Amino acid sequence: MKRYSTLLLLACWLVLLYVVSTITFATLESVKSDSPKSLTSQNSQILHKPGGNF
Repeated sequence: MKRYSTLLLLACWLVLLYVVSTITFATLESVKSDSPKSLTSQNSQILHKPGGNF
């Protein structure tokens, strides 16, 4: 049971780390390119990427 809780804690940390890094990356990109047009095109590219990679 202890091993299961450790795995659960590790999974929570990984998700938290992923969310924080994603938000940080998004804010850095938005600061770099102030125009909202490029931001929306980047977001659509990010959304379509996972399907195209497989």
